[in-house]
Formats: sequence, structure tokens, C-alpha cells
Amino acid sequence: MNGTFMFGEDRFGPEENFAFTYAGLGGCLDSKQVEEIIRLCYNSMALDYENPLKYDDFPQVREVLERVTPNLSAKHLQEIELVVALHELGTVPPPFADALKRLSHRRRLGLVSNLWSRKELWLQELDRAGLLDIFEGLYFLLTSGASSPRLRCLRWLWRRLRLIVFSVRKYCL
Repeated sequence: MNGTFMFGEDRFGPEENFAFTYAGLGGCLDSKQVEEIIRLCYNSMALDYENPLKYDDFPQVREVLERVTPNLSAKHLQEIELVVALHELGTVPPPFADALKRLSHRRRLGLVSNLWSRKELWLQELDRAGLLDIFEGLYFLLTSGASSPRLRCLRWLWRRLRLIVFSVRKYCL
């Protein structure tokens, strides 16, 4: 979804100001500390994302934050987790929403997404764009602990859409 029909996402580059986003939410941690925590979290997750041993055991943002900042309060963890999600989230431009709506009138659509953050903000964005109801199946990989589309999640979607699959191996290794 991010980078496919949702854009302005994955804003984790060196120019990003996480402390500004955090302050906008009313957080009270030091800006340098916020930047450091989110960089530690992002770097840890980026390493895990490339690690084949983590493909089916990928941690959620909250787990990584607890690991890299074990002394942070639950309130501050929740605030930082939201900042990470806001920087991962993009928006669906109207022309892309319109194209998907038109496509849904001719084809059955399902969505498989590999978000690092909790799915709620993405569901809100899909709803805002009028897309939430056009998908017959939604599968967020982190709910299964996977970091990239694996055969089991694709099989779930195929069953959900009642699709006939002729050659799974060819496309899903």
C-alpha cells in the first residue's frame, strides 16, 4: 500500500524531525531523546527486516521500542509509537482512490500490506479515501508476525476471495 497507491510515506530520512511531530502530540520528552529513540527503533527494525531469520518473527514497533528503551514509561512508549506510525503513514491521492474504485467495479480486490506499525491509522486513511469497503480481504502481515508476504498470508487472501490458484510456487517463493 505504501508507495503503491499511498504516498508521502516512510519518512525516516536524516532530514525528518521526529521531535517536532512528537511535540505536536503534546509529548514532553527532550527532543534529542525523541530523535535518538526513534532512530534506534528504525535502525533495529531495518536490520530485522533484511534478516531472513526474522521473516516470520518480525517484531512490532512497540516491542522494539521496549527493547531499545527499557526504562521509558508506558505513556511515553505509546507517544513514540504513534510518532513512528505517523512517519510511516502516507495518504491516498484522490486520482489513485478514484482509479481503485473504478477497478473494484470490474475486479475483486484484496490487500496484503507489510506495515511496521499498528494498522489503525492505515484503516482510517483507507476510510478517508473511500477505499475501505472496496477490498474483499485485508491482511496486515504484522498480525501474523511476518515481515513480507509469505505463502500462508497469500493463501489466506486467496481463500478469502475464493480464488483458484494454478501455480503458487511460480509467483510466491
